[in-house]
Amino acid sequence: MGTYSQWFQNGRNVVTSITEALQQREDLQAIVQIGNVADAESFGGLTERIHLVKRIPQLSMLVRADILITNGGFSSTWEACYFGVPVVVFLYCNNGFGNVARLSGDFANVSSSVVLDLLK
Repeated sequence: MGTYSQWFQNGRNVVTSITEALQQREDLQAIVQIGNVADAESFGGLTERIHLVKRIPQLSMLVRADILITNGGFSSTWEACYFGVPVVVFLYCNNGFGNVARLSGDFANVSSSVVLDLLK
């Protein structure tokens, strides 16, 4: 969710949509940084393949990641490019609009089915 996650009006819905989609894909495991959207425990019982964390060293994760789902912020976008990690973006605000060559999602209208389609 990034540095400014507490400002994302739809942040909790985005995390819920992403975790619901990931739970349907038994071939995937994920670490989802939720920032200040909510406490991880408030998202209920998730499979052991999905880990919700407040913060994580992003570069350490990107060297191992197969995909990054982000809001299109500067650091995340360019760090993913550096490591050659494909990016799915649910664009929200600020510098994200200028950082993304292709828009892959709409932050206001995200759902688990949208996330599943983008993970194909």
